[in-house]
Amino acid sequence: MNAPYSSAFQDLLSLDLGKLDKKKAIDGCDIHVCLVATAQQDEDMLEFRRLELSKELTARFREKVGAFLTNYGKTWLSGGSAIYPYQGDSKPEEHEIEYVDLALAQYTFIKQQILPLEPYQQMLSFQPDEKTFVKNLRFYVIIVQPVNKPQETFYFYRAYNLRQLLRQSRFFGAMLRAENEYDLINDSALLFDDNIDCINHGDDLFVLKKDNFHQIFRFFEELEKSVNVAITHIQTQLTQIRVAVDGYDNFVNDCKKNRLKMAMLNTIAKKPYLKDLTPAKIQRVVDRLDKNVIGEEFRAAFTKEQKLVYDAKHPWVLLKLLGDSYLWSEMTSVGYDVSGKREL
Repeated sequence: MNAPYSSAFQDLLSLDLGKLDKKKAIDGCDIHVCLVATAQQDEDMLEFRRLELSKELTARFREKVGAFLTNYGKTWLSGGSAIYPYQGDSKPEEHEIEYVDLALAQYTFIKQQILPLEPYQQMLSFQPDEKTFVKNLRFYVIIVQPVNKPQETFYFYRAYNLRQLLRQSRFFGAMLRAENEYDLINDSALLFDDNIDCINHGDDLFVLKKDNFHQIFRFFEELEKSVNVAITHIQTQLTQIRVAVDGYDNFVNDCKKNRLKMAMLNTIAKKPYLKDLTPAKIQRVVDRLDKNVIGEEFRAAFTKEQKLVYDAKHPWVLLKLLGDSYLWSEMTSVGYDVSGKREL
């Protein structure tokens, strides 16, 4: 996809694909690793530690980033990758990358979590007896800083889930050897694999593994704080076109129990089409839907009274209707229940 942020991703890949003094650019970068844990006293706070690395372990992290960039670079140059703006309810394919613009106010909560990484040299060093810190580890960050352009720092994030790592067939570890310096070993309390979940450079953040991105930045926890605004906005728009919703409170309560539904509500509330909805537009969709899909009560209520109904027996119908998830192909006249759609 051709977009302004595609060039930013290309710049990132050039860390490995570019050449510097006949070497890969990644070889001319300083490598640092920071561990980030949830504070024991407050789950909304983070604690940061710098991991002191031996030359061997530094080389292993450099190798990890270099191999990752090489593999992604080959896919990118072959036209096998595409970049799209982040959508909370989308379901990216394996070849799709999502882009987050950290300059936008809606992502301030992410920026606040990563700002402490900038002065990483001033962080406390990780100590081997910090068992609570290790227990609460949420993610770690590989900081890549080009020696010739120290202001151009790249951050590679990986969610830290010890159980998940132990299921991996390939991992490497860090263990205290001497003078508070960690060295490369094959088995340890600190385990790392070869995966990357997201990358940040300036205000550009690229999401590679969406579920882990959500885990790293506690995305759904933030969503829970804002979902009430979305719910009120949707109800206001429906009221303005004189469309009532029976069971709206039950609908809201059920949505709050499901993170995907909350993400969909948040996305719906931001869509410009919401203000342009009319009873006639809704009726056209209702008429085309199979009664076995939406339920006879739903169809009858809107047809007779222009009233939407939340039916717990068909818990997704109202949400998908408002989310414009029922679509028909102009080419084949076939109808689809679409999930994870992207606007063209």
